[in-house]
Amino acid sequence: MAVEITSRGELAAWLEDKPREWAQVIGFRAVLRPLALIFEPDEWTSESPQVSAALPTFRALCVVHAIVSLTRGALFHSAAEAAFFARDMAEVAARRGPVATPTDPVSLLFGASDAAYTAAFEKAYAQAAADAAFSASQAPLRTYSGYLWYETSRDCSQLADNMDPLRLMHSSVWNQRPDWFQQIWSAAARWLSRSEHGFEIWREWYYGRLEGLSHAFAEFDDEADQTFFRWIVEQDNEWWSREPAEVNADIKAFVDSLRKRKSDDKPRVDFFISYASPDETDAREVAAILDQLGKSYIVQYRDFPQANFVNAMNDAMDRADRLIPLYSRSYVASDHCNAEWNYYYNLDPSSVERRIVGFKLDGGDLKPLMQTVNYRDLTRYSGFDREEAIREWIEWEPPAPTRESVSDSVERLLSPQIAANAEGKLDTLPNPLTDVPVRESALETAVRELLLVLDVIFASKHNLPSNMDRALLRYHDEVRESGAKSAWGGLDRLVNIVTGGLSTMSSAEFAPGQRETLEEFTAAHKKCMSALPSLDLEERALSEISVEEADPEAVREITQKLRAMHEPLQEAGKTTSSLDELIEDVIKEGQDVAHAAGALDADAKEQGSKRRYLMYVGGIGFGVVNALGAMATIADSPSAVQAMQAGRELIEAFFKALGL
Repeated sequence: MAVEITSRGELAAWLEDKPREWAQVIGFRAVLRPLALIFEPDEWTSESPQVSAALPTFRALCVVHAIVSLTRGALFHSAAEAAFFARDMAEVAARRGPVATPTDPVSLLFGASDAAYTAAFEKAYAQAAADAAFSASQAPLRTYSGYLWYETSRDCSQLADNMDPLRLMHSSVWNQRPDWFQQIWSAAARWLSRSEHGFEIWREWYYGRLEGLSHAFAEFDDEADQTFFRWIVEQDNEWWSREPAEVNADIKAFVDSLRKRKSDDKPRVDFFISYASPDETDAREVAAILDQLGKSYIVQYRDFPQANFVNAMNDAMDRADRLIPLYSRSYVASDHCNAEWNYYYNLDPSSVERRIVGFKLDGGDLKPLMQTVNYRDLTRYSGFDREEAIREWIEWEPPAPTRESVSDSVERLLSPQIAANAEGKLDTLPNPLTDVPVRESALETAVRELLLVLDVIFASKHNLPSNMDRALLRYHDEVRESGAKSAWGGLDRLVNIVTGGLSTMSSAEFAPGQRETLEEFTAAHKKCMSALPSLDLEERALSEISVEEADPEAVREITQKLRAMHEPLQEAGKTTSSLDELIEDVIKEGQDVAHAAGALDADAKEQGSKRRYLMYVGGIGFGVVNALGAMATIADSPSAVQAMQAGRELIEAFFKALGL
């Protein structure tokens, strides 16, 4: 029986003559869907109200979870306490104020308390559930409100078709998890994973609700669930009013004590091969190579029982140290594949631990976050070369970084290169490795597609942060001026700025359709890059180097030394306008990187953009110093001596930031 609900009034009217258990489940699931907004750092002006809001929200929803799961009326008074407590905290957070964005995480705080009211009271439960669903629909950008009501309607339809409320309670809260939520959840999961407040235990609980797992936590059974729920609802307001880190530590200790550790636990394995069903042949190819290498692995076609796919997926993620995702159009479209990928990405957002060893199977577009982690593009290879490329990428170990190896790489990969021109000036020149196409026709076709996307972007108002705006403008000007002859390696740096913004900004910060257009842009750029020689191993080596000493002051210092190196040469007329524009653009980017490095949640964010910036500045430093050393005509001039000194200081600051 299809049910269509589009408003709070319609839902309250529909629930009026239905069992209270229906209202409990409907309200609970409605609030869970956009709940990650509360833990998305960009939605708050400071961390203080965010921390204050998180604990009572989890308490309220966990009590609802307990009442529905245990169906014991004696627990209603605990739901009432949780509801009042969550409502009070919502009002406190509202006064202290989240960021004034089109989204409203405070709505979710009220929604959590309404969900608890639904569980607590015999009367008005239909209205309380409707209020919870309404609050949830107000939290995300209004563009998505209708989609959330659609999901609620779907829940109502399933109950009307005689689905057991408890079964619905233990099913995935999203029929199809939308991209805007996935972006928010990636940032929220990183915040919850930070150790100082202990919210990682609630990250596990919320993940289980998203996936529809049958028990509250991993390694729980029915007995552990009942013990945990009874314990959690017995705790009074005084217990919950302690510091979040103290409360969460007690909860984690109790949860860990209930986990059913099996004496015959399955052993850990090296890899989990993650793929979409149409790509099973490729998965078998990778598995055969792992067998040859003596590596252990889990793979769906061999190890997943048909009856319980989700549990098998979670078991694989628990046991496997690293993920081998096989990217394809089908992979990007798969919710399960995205869940697997995001799990490993959240464990290692900076890629330093090499948790993700990816391969690209076709020309499909990857999601922005996927593009930030190095992968090997198998469309470049065939036959024996393809097998060797897979083997090499799996076996690759990062060389121990030294000053010599890093300096060689960053200067070699710098695009455009820096050298003296015929007039004796420092100029920008194409990088013979990354700017010379090996497939001219493929590049020309890709550039034509790219220009169409750029036309769409620049036909509308950007409404983007200044660093993304500048990167897009410089990219646009370069491609319009040089076309297929553009310095593609340098353009790749600019695309990294755009991609970094896409991966860290919430969907609410974009104009309608803007995120999708920018994703088309990054995909079009990747198609251009695929026509160039592959330097993925060298780039991967640089991406493995940790940034040890790069706080805001360190980034500012390096940027200032870049300016100090450039200015005397510019004033002496020894640089071209092309080099001047490039360095000014990089200096502006440095200001943005320093600002981001000083943010409250900087340590929890992906560090790749900061690393890429430092590598690029290091490459400029080596390029200028080496070029000046080869220019006998000006080597002893005051401007060159001053620039050389600043360049050497820049290089020292660069190595210090890398801990070398």
